[in-house]
Amino acid sequence: MRTNGLAPPQSIRTAIEEKACNGLVLKINQIGSITELIKATQLARQDGWE
Repeated sequence: MRTNGLAPPQSIRTAIEEKACNGLVLKINQIGSITELIKATQLARQDGWE
């Protein structure tokens, strides 16, 4: 998820604003930290992502 140079939570915020996604696949070994994983998951769920 870091392909755009942003941390995962910021990437998700950007995707939500641009209505670019509706789902999320997280790989714990690629997201960075548990904190980023939790924040990313919370953001996605708040926007109704699957």
